[in-house]
Formats: sequence, C-alpha cells, structure tokens
Amino acid sequence: MIYSEDDVMKIALASAPVKTGDIEFNIESMIAAMGDVRGKADVIVFGESVLQGFDSLCWEYEQDRLVAVSLTDAPIQKMREAARDNGLAVSFGFIERGEDVLYSSQIFIGADGGIVNVFHRVSIGWEEYTQTDDHYREGDHFERFEYSGKTFAVGLCGDLWTDGRPEEMTALNAGIVLWPVWCDYAAEE
Repeated sequence: MIYSEDDVMKIALASAPVKTGDIEFNIESMIAAMGDVRGKADVIVFGESVLQGFDSLCWEYEQDRLVAVSLTDAPIQKMREAARDNGLAVSFGFIERGEDVLYSSQIFIGADGGIVNVFHRVSIGWEEYTQTDDHYREGDHFERFEYSGKTFAVGLCGDLWTDGRPEEMTALNAGIVLWPVWCDYAAEE
C-alpha cells in the first residue's frame, strides 16, 4: 500500500508535570506541551486524570464533587480554547461531574475547539469501590469515533486488562486506539 502525506496523522504522547489537586498548574502544563508540539503534531494525548491528578479524590462524594469538573466548567473551556489557539487536537483525562455522578473520563477536543468525544472508563479500578456509593460510575461500553478522516477508540488503564474488554475493543475495528494509563513510579522502578 502506498501512503500519501495526507494519510499520515502525527500524534504526540505527552507526559506533562502534574500537581495533584492543582488544576490551574496542570492546565498550564498541558498548554505548554501543546505549544511545544504546535505545527509538529495533529493530536496531543495526555494521561489518565491529568487535569486534577490521579490521587485527587478522597472518596467522600460531597468533597469529590467539588474536585470534579463538568464539560461546561472553565477548565474544559480553557482547554477547548487552547486547542483552537494552537490548531491542535487534544485528549486528556479528568474526573468528570455529571448531574449527581462522577466518572473517570477521557475527552477528545478537535483542533477547532469542539468536543469530539468523551469516554467514561468502563473498569472499576479507578475508584475505591469498597468506600464509594452509586455517585461513582463507570461507562458500559467502548465506542468508535471519527476525527480528521481517522477512526479512534479510547480505553483507560484497567479497561483493557479486564476480561472480555480487549475483544470488545478489537470488534470496533478502530484505526487508532488511545489507551492512557496513569504511571507514577519512581525513576528507579
């Protein structure tokens, strides 16, 4: 098969500095990384829960709902603006607040600033499920979406370590699978 330059999509995988509970710092860190790859990549992908930091929840809903953000909140709007300003699609993980529920989510924002996809993690490993109630939720399936002529699907961390889920993902026949995982091992490890 012969590929043309138009067939190629450049995806930057970013490991930006993150401070748990410091959304403003984390946004600025992501925006700086976006500036670094501007004009060199079509999409930049950040890890699971990068907006708030992986350990930002305490498993008390009334406190955790204040940590979580909705799709209309300022941090999401700021990242949408950054995507538009940089002409760069961006995907990042965050703790999402719905009506009265929380999700571990991964958003995909197009280079025009539009929300292309929001994925809710399907496996329970993101939460301390022995301490939580039904305010903490998972999605129930993977989904395929299109962006810039390519097909994508998203899985977060344990989603693809869960029995039956890799086969479900494979059945989507997505051209690109994004699988952000939070890793915070010490350098020695």
